[in-house]
Amino acid sequence: DEGVWGARAIVDAGGAVVAIDPAACLQPSMVQAAQAEGLCSASVTPALYAALVRRMPPRVCAANDPARRSPAA
Repeated sequence: DEGVWGARAIVDAGGAVVAIDPAACLQPSMVQAAQAEGLCSASVTPALYAALVRRMPPRVCAANDPARRSPAA
């Protein structure tokens, strides 16, 4: 599924998926699979992606927080 499940979970939860342009990606098939499913809101350059991530407020990732980690993790 090339990571499509993760993108779908984000969209289903009301979020937006911004991916690195497949031409600049080490694993373009992951982005291409999400794009084919219509899950990507935008595809950006690595520099723009990094700038967007820097502007995001810091939060604890659920995967790294034992209190929020799913039993499957």
